[in-house]
Order: sequence, then C-alpha cells, then structure tokens
Amino acid sequence: LVADDMRPTLGYYGDPVVKQDIDHLASKRNVYLKRICPDRPTADTYDFISHWRVHAGIYTTLPQCFKFKGLHHYPAANHSDDYPYSWSVPPYHPPSFKYDNRKVCKGIDGQLHVNLLCSVNVSEPPLGTLPDMESAEAVRLLKSTRDSEKHLFLAVGFHKPHIPFRIPQEVLKLYPLDKMTLEFQVDYTCTLLEKKCNLKPKRIRQQYYVSVMYLDSQVGMLSNTLDDLGLAKDNDVVFTSDHGKHGEWAKYSNFDVATRLPLMFYIFPYIDVFGPAQNVNELLDVFPTVSYLAGLKPPHPCPDNSFDVELCTLGRQPGLLLQAPRLQQGLQPATLLSWDYRFTLWVGFDPASFQTDLVIHALELYLMERDPGQDHNLYSASWARTIIS
Repeated sequence: LVADDMRPTLGYYGDPVVKQDIDHLASKRNVYLKRICPDRPTADTYDFISHWRVHAGIYTTLPQCFKFKGLHHYPAANHSDDYPYSWSVPPYHPPSFKYDNRKVCKGIDGQLHVNLLCSVNVSEPPLGTLPDMESAEAVRLLKSTRDSEKHLFLAVGFHKPHIPFRIPQEVLKLYPLDKMTLEFQVDYTCTLLEKKCNLKPKRIRQQYYVSVMYLDSQVGMLSNTLDDLGLAKDNDVVFTSDHGKHGEWAKYSNFDVATRLPLMFYIFPYIDVFGPAQNVNELLDVFPTVSYLAGLKPPHPCPDNSFDVELCTLGRQPGLLLQAPRLQQGLQPATLLSWDYRFTLWVGFDPASFQTDLVIHALELYLMERDPGQDHNLYSASWARTIIS
C-alpha cells in the first residue's frame, strides 16, 4: 500500500492528530521502522517526461522480480504502468482521476473552479466518486482471488494526500480550523485590517490532515477486507509513501520533515526478532525485506562493477539522499544522514547534460538531537569541520 506525499502524520509517529486505521495496522505490526529516507532517483534515472526503461536502462523492479518467481501480480489504482514487465494484468486506473485538475470545486460564487483546497459533496463531481474511493477495486480483487491457490502480489497506489485536496467535505468537521496550529511562526506582516493572514496556511494544514484521514479510511477498508476474508494471517502487508512534506508544505527539500515517511510491515505470525527500528532506513530496504518475508532469496550485494549483474542490492548505508536538482539555480544537493547529524553539500548542475561539476557552492550541517527541525546551520562552527572530515 503506497500513499502519495504522506509524511508520518500518525499517532505511532508521535502526531496526536490522526489516530485511526493505519495506527491500528501499526499496533499489530511486527516491523515498524520509524525513520525512513526515500530513495529519489536522480535525473540520470528518470524525469517527469522520459520513461526510465527507454532512457536509463532495463532495471528489475520488485514486482517484476516476484513475477519471475511465479507470483501473479495485480496493480490496483496505480498511476504509472510498467505492464507487461512488472504486472500480470494491465494496471487499473480510477476513471475519476482524469477530473482531478478540472473545474469540479464549487466556490462561494456557486461556480466550479480548479482549486488546491477542494472539499466536495461526493455525489456532485463527475462519476459521483473520488479516485481513492475507487481503490475498492482492490477489495474486489481480494474477494475474487480468495480461494485461488496462486500466490499473489497486490500493489495499491493511493493518490492522497497529494494535492489537490479533493476530499469528502464531511471529513472536514473532524479537524476544525480553529483547532489547527502552525508548525512554526509564519512570518507574515499583518495590519489591523489583515487579521486573517494566517488563515491560508492553517486551512492548507487542515485539509492535509483531512486528506490523511480520508486515505486512512481507505486503508482501513482494505485491512478490514483481509480480516473478513480470513486472509490477514496468510498475507504480509506493507504500508509506505514516496516522501513527506516540509514545513512550507512542499517536497523539494532535503530536510528531515520532507524526507521522512511512514513504513510499516504487518507480518503474521509475530516475529520477535523484529520491532521498532530507530536506525536510518531507506525505501531500498523494502525490496530485500519483502523478498525475505515472501520466502524468496533476497538479492545478493552488488559488486563494485554491477553493470553486468541482473539483480543485486546496495546493502546497508548510513543514508544518502539525492534531491531533484534546482534547474533555475543550476544546483544539485546531496545529503548524508545519520542519527547524529544531517550533512548536505550543494554542487553545480548542468540541466542540459544532467551532470554535476562537483564544485561546492554551499554546505549545511545540523545536529539532529539538538535541532530536530534543522533550523540552525552549524557548518561554519570551527568544531564542525572535525565531524565533516
């Protein structure tokens, strides 16, 4: 189960706002990894236009590896295709998703608009539903394959809490706007006539949490289906996301609040060797871990020269994050993360050749225990050079 743009706004991660079905899944977890770093491929792997198999290489995906081992694969509510390489059947695309960026949001003028904040009466938009509600296709697949003797791999991709926040309007009452607080003091200059200057950030924050709750209900539906069909004890469940959001509610940064994301494994029966993990983990860890849980031989560690190796894993690393380059500024950041510190260097980047020049333009160093929000760059301190070297 993969959410889009979800930071760990869950009770199990210390956020008191959202406490529902995903937390219930976490309470039954055998593996709960608390600090996760997304592995965002660099521009050398893919961009938003080019297909990676065409422009980067024929890599082996997690479902493709499982498919080689004889498992049948069913992608539900998946936004991108890799059929027939990774899937046994063509991916299911929610029909209502094509209206996500169209005029379906009713404004105070009674007209329809394209809005970032878009709580709706579900019966009014085209098709009378929302994309993540159509993830009920996954429920149908579970029911139709309950009595099958085949081993299955089901991938369900959720669109929320990605923008636009097109969500059921009745969920808004769960998070009243006057109860929303800001993560930091927003530096807005307010005059006496601008007393609502903080309203928009609070409203965005409100609708993000509502989107998480809306997503939570869809995850709960799938979890309940597994229980009702008696499949929970025969299946491992993984819940995660691609990345989170930073304090400014954007994803283009290497700060911990943007790169940290939820990752939960539900395994039956309980495995005592696993438990809450405090070390740095990456989404790269999912491939070998899921392979192990499924009884498949995990990929071997990659040799120094892996160009001729069909499948291998990079193994354990302290956590290296490569952020999407700043094309306008011609810069590329790279972050090394551990539990003690987060270090980022900025090098030059040529958007025409997609190459870095390794010329350092800026450096950042944050001590995580003292400064969890990464607000105070300590690189210029004399003692900091010892840590970096």
